[in-house]
Amino acid sequence: MDKKLSENEKEFLTDKMSIDLVHLEEKINSLELKGDKALVNYIISSFISSVNKCNGKQYISDTFERAVESIVFGGELYCFLDTLRHAFNSFVAGGLYDLYIYQEREQWYPKITLSSELKPNDIVKLPMFFDIYRGCDESELYNKQYGQSWSRSLDVAKEFAYTHYVSQSWYKKADRCILTTKIARNIVLFSMQSSHEKEIVPVIKKLINVQLIS
Repeated sequence: MDKKLSENEKEFLTDKMSIDLVHLEEKINSLELKGDKALVNYIISSFISSVNKCNGKQYISDTFERAVESIVFGGELYCFLDTLRHAFNSFVAGGLYDLYIYQEREQWYPKITLSSELKPNDIVKLPMFFDIYRGCDESELYNKQYGQSWSRSLDVAKEFAYTHYVSQSWYKKADRCILTTKIARNIVLFSMQSSHEKEIVPVIKKLINVQLIS
């Protein structure tokens, strides 16, 4: 089986689900799947075809259950497919909004990159100009490859820098930091200030004068 994603399927992932295909492909390649890469593409294709069905979540679950019958439970490939199942079920339940809001950030998850305003939001309630913070690896500052999820709360940024990911194998406290910058409301794609995280998603390419504060 030499299954590859079609151009229409790739467009669906990027245009409808805002999934970063490069990030997804890097993860697939890291799994050392050998002959199973075609199987992974087949499963993704099946998930995509299930989205518009009236009982899409059931089709996605059935596809997942069939796919993992011969896969080691809890193994890397199993967890990868289970994560994709979660992502597609979120999309079926509430479109891009639910996919973005309910993404699991404490482990690998498809990278959702917003390119337009995500609604509903509370952007209109934001000040015209304000500070935002992000807890991350210092490499983001040096490479200027910033993640989209920021916060208006310094304390929340500290949580993401030094608390949330301590159990992950890749976590190194010495590499963690907090970034800050001031932005204008008109570059915000999403805001949810009613949540603990006080999340802000700015247009990354419009961030200037990002500074390291910790």
